[in-house]
Amino acid sequence: MKRTLESISQEVSDRLSDSNVAVVSRQLWWQLQKQKKFGQLDKVIELIEQKQAEKHNCVSVIINSVIELNDADKEKLGKKLEKKLGQKIIARYRIDPKVLGGMKIQIGDTIFDLTLKDKIEQIKAKLRGSNE
Repeated sequence: MKRTLESISQEVSDRLSDSNVAVVSRQLWWQLQKQKKFGQLDKVIELIEQKQAEKHNCVSVIINSVIELNDADKEKLGKKLEKKLGQKIIARYRIDPKVLGGMKIQIGDTIFDLTLKDKIEQIKAKLRGSNE
């Protein structure tokens, strides 16, 4: 029987604990192979993170930057986000070569574009508006 990514990630999230990470990881690997969905591993991990965040009363956050942030920057950013959101976060950091300075922060379906490219686009839009 074919299973959805949602149902696979829900089962993994429900069964996951500190003591059984290796076992659950192997079972996830097997389930994705069996369902021919291994190419969607990133999406499954994202769904599991969201479910774990909900389970622990946290917010799942994806942070994209052009370079790897060091541990001190990650901690500082995490604390700022927790203060702004008013709750704990589970952060996933990604390197994205398309981000040209700054970062993009995704919280659920909302994306905060804090990139240099976006700032330049905002300035261009303001200049176009003042020339009309």
